[in-house]
Amino acid sequence: VSTQSTGAGSPPVYTFESSWEVCNKVGGINTVIRSKAAVTTQELGDKYYLLGPYVEEKMRFEVELGEPEDYYVRSAVHAMRDRGIKVVTGQWLIEGSPKVILFDLGSSWNRYSTRCGANCLNIETLPIDDCLFLPPSA
Repeated sequence: VSTQSTGAGSPPVYTFESSWEVCNKVGGINTVIRSKAAVTTQELGDKYYLLGPYVEEKMRFEVELGEPEDYYVRSAVHAMRDRGIKVVTGQWLIEGSPKVILFDLGSSWNRYSTRCGANCLNIETLPIDDCLFLPPSA
């Protein structure tokens, strides 16, 4: 997901890459992410974030915890935490040290799945502005 800036006073451009295997080695995708992290971080700078699941036993030794320095990202993380979602942020301790935002999906699943029901899976109901969703590459 990339957010686009629309001019002066707009939030900067971000790139968010999400995968179940960010800080969570399950299969080969973790190797792909690790292998490109340094180059991607160098090219995209401090507006590049990897999003993944919070799996404590796997991330405990792989993430240096820290709060996002970026105002917009920090505000979004705090808003999620205020809504009961456990969010952990920091830098993945791999080459390139990409920034990560990890979500404990169980921390709010019951609350949100019962509230939105079938609409949770309907992307048309999500209030997302200025985002570009890219399909996974084949």
